Amino acid sequence: LRTGAVERLTDHEYAVAHATLSPDERRVAYSCRVPDRSGSATFVLDVDGGRPREVTVGERDGELAPADWHPDGRRLLVGDNSPDRPRSGVYDTDTESVTWLGDDQYVEEPVLFTPSGEEFLAVRSDGISELPVVYDLDTGDHRVLDYAPGVVEYPYQHGLCRCQTAAFGDRTLLVRHET
Repeated sequence: LRTGAVERLTDHEYAVAHATLSPDERRVAYSCRVPDRSGSATFVLDVDGGRPREVTVGERDGELAPADWHPDGRRLLVGDNSPDRPRSGVYDTDTESVTWLGDDQYVEEPVLFTPSGEEFLAVRSDGISELPVVYDLDTGDHRVLDYAPGVVEYPYQHGLCRCQTAAFGDRTLLVRHET
């Protein structure tokens, strides 16, 4: 920002989307379509150079996209629809493994980690309403927040791209609710 210099980080055949910067600002995660696939892939890239590393979880032709970095800068919240039901997972960039959360009974999309990193937020759809869900990373347990039937959105919610200011501390959320 100080110099106004712009540096291109990616060089893919298709457009890049859902970019999110790690807390230490050294890595970026993003998604894009890749040749010979019908879905999208997620990549992690060091901002100071190097080749992007593909996150290889989910099925090859699914839609995999990053939602948020964990405060530890090692884990990445991802959304995936490869089992034909969008779900949330926590991808560990060190072990290159993912822990899927939820029971695949509902369509869910990840939103963001809470500031402490102990929980993450998702949006659950039952086909009629969309409700906020809070997942505990240690136990995998979740709770659906108590809202009247309707649609809950986090600020600037567009697909898997979320506003990082929807969580204020670990106890306050900013949401829009329509009935």
